[in-house]
Amino acid sequence: ASSASIIRYRSVLVQFDGNGVALDIDSMKARTQFKIGELPSPKSERVVFRGWWTEKNGGEQVTEDMIVQSDMVLYAHWETVPTPIITSSMGLSFASESSLISISCPMPEATIYYSDTGKTPKENDLYLYTGDFEITDTTTIKAVAVFNGARSEYVTVVVNQKKITLEEAIEQDSLQVKMGGNAGW
Repeated sequence: ASSASIIRYRSVLVQFDGNGVALDIDSMKARTQFKIGELPSPKSERVVFRGWWTEKNGGEQVTEDMIVQSDMVLYAHWETVPTPIITSSMGLSFASESSLISISCPMPEATIYYSDTGKTPKENDLYLYTGDFEITDTTTIKAVAVFNGARSEYVTVVVNQKKITLEEAIEQDSLQVKMGGNAGW
């Protein structure tokens, strides 16, 4: 004789809350006693989707393997793409002929695009930041970080490259250093 077990399930509604971001999907059906299955992965131009959770803030992260027990609301959690940080070696020497420019982003998986003409960089290989670069004249650098379709705010920094000797600096009545944005020097 063989024994059989009967699994009783019912259909439930799983609702999706964008947590401040508009979504293309608002709900899906699932069955109790089964894995929830594939979940949507929404995209936004300003923030990166970091998963579905049981609460607006905090809670437990929900994966495709979660067993559904009843109707539920899942909340999208998002992360802002940080603005790139532009730094210069200019402060290392008064007599430097050039400055080495570095651009970084606190979100390491983000891709950085920049222009050294002050124009808004396009998101293609021509504007892709691949490493430090040198400037020899006053330059306006504009950069953006992009990850998973979301982008940071643009940052613009003007680097005034002027060769000056220490003697010339000492003779000045005053030296004015202007910084703006999130320049790193």
